[in-house]
Amino acid sequence: MKDIYLITSILIPSFLSSCIEYYNEVMQDQGNEILVVEGHIVGGMECEFILQRSSCKYEDYELDRPNLIANASVYVICSNGQVFGAERREDHHYYVKMGELDPNETYYLQIRINDEGIYESEPMYPLDAPALEKLSYTLAEDGETVQLRITNTDPHGEMYYLWTYDEHWEINTPLVTEWEYNPHINRIEHVKQKTNRGWCSLPNHPILLGNNLDYGNGALEDYGIYTLSRLNNRFNTRYHTRVHQMAISKEEYEYYRQKEAQSTQTGGLFTLMPAQLPTNIHNDHGLKAE
Repeated sequence: MKDIYLITSILIPSFLSSCIEYYNEVMQDQGNEILVVEGHIVGGMECEFILQRSSCKYEDYELDRPNLIANASVYVICSNGQVFGAERREDHHYYVKMGELDPNETYYLQIRINDEGIYESEPMYPLDAPALEKLSYTLAEDGETVQLRITNTDPHGEMYYLWTYDEHWEINTPLVTEWEYNPHINRIEHVKQKTNRGWCSLPNHPILLGNNLDYGNGALEDYGIYTLSRLNNRFNTRYHTRVHQMAISKEEYEYYRQKEAQSTQTGGLFTLMPAQLPTNIHNDHGLKAE
């Protein structure tokens, strides 16, 4: 996984008719909720895993943490015998601190839940992402949007990518304060010098996907990954973007594409009912997961 940082400062009536078709919904495995696991095993960083249910009983539902599983034991296991245990935090997510991954060893996720047995992902060898060489902001031809573009090194072969990004921008207010939020310890602290400046953050944006098939399996050059309005207040002062780039398998790429299509298309008049997504997680008691 490769990270790169960038900081910038930039000063006629119509009628619609429809039909309704009634159907009897058939729910599979009504007695068994499906375990949904989100997360990636990434070397050299702290990995986050989110465990949820596809449905939940009313008495177990929490408005601020719907469906989240808080009673699991989570591990990343290497084929050489190393075991990396996860820490569950107040947000009910699980965090595993990983060292650098050995390209000659396989890694998999193991989840233990009382009365449900063991869930395990398929062992996989690490995929090495090419390095990010450049981030740039480009004003679109319409003059109204700004696009973040990336350039990376040549992977010398077919490559599928997953990107996430964090945003941070400076804010100036007419108010002066003697208190400051410290994100490293998640606390508000008293400061010696009064200030009217601070930073606003938006971490953990939705996953972005791409590949280099249109680039002859070579390097991506000025590849756009997201856009913002030119008038967005982020550009009033200093704006900072951190991009995380990860190499993923073709199967994982297609999984995310299918998941994205189902989440955006479901609800249309002629949309097909969503199908169960493929999974690489299996349970020794035959319970379902994805």
